[in-house]
Amino acid sequence: MNKHVKVVAGVLALTLVFSGGIAIGRNNISVTAPVTASAYQSYTYGDFDYTLLDGDEVMIIACDRDIKEAVIPAEIDGKPVTCIQTNAFLDRTNLESVVIPDSVKTIAYEAFEGCTNLKSVTIPDSVISISARVFQNCKSLESVTLSKNATSIGEGAFNGCEALTSITIPDSVKSIGHMAFRDCTNLSDITLPENLIRFGMMSFDGTPWLEAKKAENQIVVVNNAIIDAIDCRGDVVIPDGIVAISGSGFANARITSITLPESVTEIGDYTFYGCYYLKEITLPESVTYIGESAFADCIRFGLITIMNPDCSIYDSNRTIERGLINAPENSKAQEYAEKYDHTFIKLGETIPELPEYPEPIKKGDINEDGYIDPIDASIILSYYAYTSTTEDKPVMTLDEFMNSDLF
Repeated sequence: MNKHVKVVAGVLALTLVFSGGIAIGRNNISVTAPVTASAYQSYTYGDFDYTLLDGDEVMIIACDRDIKEAVIPAEIDGKPVTCIQTNAFLDRTNLESVVIPDSVKTIAYEAFEGCTNLKSVTIPDSVISISARVFQNCKSLESVTLSKNATSIGEGAFNGCEALTSITIPDSVKSIGHMAFRDCTNLSDITLPENLIRFGMMSFDGTPWLEAKKAENQIVVVNNAIIDAIDCRGDVVIPDGIVAISGSGFANARITSITLPESVTEIGDYTFYGCYYLKEITLPESVTYIGESAFADCIRFGLITIMNPDCSIYDSNRTIERGLINAPENSKAQEYAEKYDHTFIKLGETIPELPEYPEPIKKGDINEDGYIDPIDASIILSYYAYTSTTEDKPVMTLDEFMNSDLF
């Protein structure tokens, strides 16, 4: 096999300023800021461009744009192929199959994004992390075999894989990222490991699998973890035995109060995001972690009581965006309150009267889910279609229509 050398940048520590883009391998990379270039060479081996990592490992950085069947070599010139770079196969719309050797340890994010004719893939057991958006919008992807040693599935990893009908998540996986399987519109069969309780926001939104579970119960529970409860309304009592609230959790749900049992240990990322009507909450001593943006955009939120002095709080002002923090003295909650200028009240002290907030108003947000989108438009059109044809008098209001069997 012939090997060709391309010198991309050959002057060590030379600072270059580009106003446009440079070509690296077979991908175009835009550069709009000063770049410090070091000696960098790319090579061509068959259908692939690659570079060397520390001189003794190979990273695939691009491939021929017309490739249909990609067989990635396990080694080149005696050096193992260990990595597939970001965007290496980006938008290779002719690609139908790929063989990834066991030598590969890392498949970087977006490596196969937009390969719209890729039908099947097997990720070798040497890969321990399924990167973000790695197969996003691979619309023809029907079959996926995941590494038996993978510990995580990244954000948007299989987002938009419309042909995917089933998948088995190996027992090694400990977390599934935000929107990992979102809009997999034919994914109805999912096998999950029994110990998996960490799900990202909207991990399975838009899948028949999730819709079937929501039809059974508005609170979707997997492995004693709540992963979707957006349809809940009013006062909610979580049953004993639930250990975590993750996934989309109660994000954008119209709940007014929630009672948690002592069994809950984790409040995941975005769990109560956009709960406009939630005013206060008590987290029992069993809760050891509060995730990113867990209480962001809760615009009427006035008080959170955290019973566990060692409860960890994701370090961002968006985690608990507003409200008084009531917790034990010298607790992690007190540290968080002081860092982000929240009023801290020591557990046992008198809680002041919480302020009254006006009703949240978002013009056009008909279903009050926090978004103004085509769903709101369809509700309005359905309402006017009904009211313009019905003979019922008086005609019901839009709120009555939404709460009726007609909607």
